[in-house]
Amino acid sequence: MSTTGPHRPAQPVYVAALNPHDPHRQTRVQPPSGTPVWRGTANAAELLAFVAEIRPDLDLQAHPDLIHWIGDPWTWPGA
Repeated sequence: MSTTGPHRPAQPVYVAALNPHDPHRQTRVQPPSGTPVWRGTANAAELLAFVAEIRPDLDLQAHPDLIHWIGDPWTWPGA
């Protein structure tokens, strides 16, 4: 993962790889300051709601490059 300064991710949203044994994708959102927040998201709506809660300043639909996907972008378990 690239960074934009000391320990600052270039992509403030990270979505882990699909896991066939987990109905969610583990998602991390980096707040402007503080500790990253992790949550399982089961679909795109949950991902967008989670990001809006932690980082209302980000528009992932307009700037999808802010998301670092570990394989299979915008794909969810069971989809």
